[in-house]
Amino acid sequence: MIFSHSIPFPLQVHTHQMFTGLGAGNIGDELMMLGFLKLIKPCEGSAIEIWDASSPAIRWFPEKYRYLPWRDDSKCEQSVSSSQAVLLVGGTPVSHLAGLDWPLRALKRRLLFCHDSRIPVHAVGIGVDHLNDPDARKMFQDSFLPITSWTVRSANCCRALIALGVSDNRIVIASDLAWLYEPVKDCTAWALSQWKHLGVDFNRPLIGVNVVSEIWGKNSALYKNIALALDRIAESHHAQIAFMCNEVREGEYFDHAAALSVMDIMEAPAIFLPSCYYHPDEMIGHLAHVDVSLSQRYHFTIQSVIAGTVPVSFARGQKLAVLIEELGMNPVGDMDSVNPDTICRNVTDALERRDYWRWHLLQMKKHLRLRAMNNGCFIKQLSAAPVQPRYLSTTTEGYGIVSLQKQSLEERCTVQFESGWFDEEFDASGSWRWSDNLGTIELHCIKDNTVSIEFELGSVPLDNRVSISLNDQELEAFEVDWSGFQKISPIVVHLKKGVQTMAFCSHKPSVTLPSDSRPLAFSIKNFTIDSK
Repeated sequence: MIFSHSIPFPLQVHTHQMFTGLGAGNIGDELMMLGFLKLIKPCEGSAIEIWDASSPAIRWFPEKYRYLPWRDDSKCEQSVSSSQAVLLVGGTPVSHLAGLDWPLRALKRRLLFCHDSRIPVHAVGIGVDHLNDPDARKMFQDSFLPITSWTVRSANCCRALIALGVSDNRIVIASDLAWLYEPVKDCTAWALSQWKHLGVDFNRPLIGVNVVSEIWGKNSALYKNIALALDRIAESHHAQIAFMCNEVREGEYFDHAAALSVMDIMEAPAIFLPSCYYHPDEMIGHLAHVDVSLSQRYHFTIQSVIAGTVPVSFARGQKLAVLIEELGMNPVGDMDSVNPDTICRNVTDALERRDYWRWHLLQMKKHLRLRAMNNGCFIKQLSAAPVQPRYLSTTTEGYGIVSLQKQSLEERCTVQFESGWFDEEFDASGSWRWSDNLGTIELHCIKDNTVSIEFELGSVPLDNRVSISLNDQELEAFEVDWSGFQKISPIVVHLKKGVQTMAFCSHKPSVTLPSDSRPLAFSIKNFTIDSK
């Protein structure tokens, strides 16, 4: 029997979710929460801290939860006391990029109350910056260090936590919860009408621009260089420039003010998309009509990828710098300085190689979405659902001709084919599965274990290269020229306890054969795993 769980998996105990921005006006916070609910289903009656009860975003979430204003310490602490666990979900709660007051000092009181009340706290899908400020490190030591478990966006976040004294067995690398979200409502037709109402000509390129004010609002040189670049792009590509706000609050600290600052400097005409509190489906619908986005926000970049738009991004803080690197792209600059030539060059590349970048980013989206599933690894223990016995299969149950051998739970791990694979095929020589460009396999390990993995490999695109990675770290890359399946030398790896993700990635696009409607890239045959 292969161990698996349904998605979303339900929690069987009441939880209390701390405030990390929900309902305050940043569309990225709603996107993360919707992604969280795709993975995890809190128990009915669980509490979630929000900006305030009047936020229009609250209607987007299930009525079966209690939504508490985060500044009402009395109500929130009462809820914490009646819960079995507290969740710190999404955002970047460990950072001093914008100062010490938010988020570190703002979250400190609630965390200390949880620890004093002996209520375990689980951090789920969060960002963690390297803290250089002594006061920030002291706040972390006092209130964040006792957190029971952490799933984080990236390896950089993991390293930052370890540097702050968190043991690595309390940390799992996942990715942002937003990658789990897929639009429920197709808003592209509605968004098209909105753009046309604003005068957009879809015979010309459309560049969607999101700029940020916050602590950089007085950096006039930054805005001037952005404006110079946008003027050049408008002229050289006959492009339309449209400013979009992902943080919709009014005031000099927020996106609307930043957009006006750049628009005032520009000579070319610009469009301003009204700064409304769009549902993420609506913002993704708008971005679906944008050819290239210029982004200074983490989730504006993610929304662009989800929408099929090519983002060109600034390294705004550690989180966006790491995201750009994980997407296999280059930043156009940071929030201190930027060269207009760099912006022009990167936007031009995104426009001229848009098909390539869209294909590339689709593969990255699949990979990061899969990694985001790791965000549930620690809090599964809050579910009362019984754990089923696990077995080792010489291939994989349901995925080939197999012989199952029941093993000691302390000795073995199990295998489950996850995303990207087509149905099993087999003949007298064994069993195989075809994949599109990215096929992933979950390895469920009962304990730390050294294993030997064997398989045969074939490819439809000629002279293909297939990379194999484990938990986002490349293990091998094989050159494959189809002449039948090639037997691969055993791969010996040490697997840690828990769920490990093995990914196979084709370096060539999938193809469709005349006799087969499936997009095929590569195939693995007779996949086996055995303990050493």
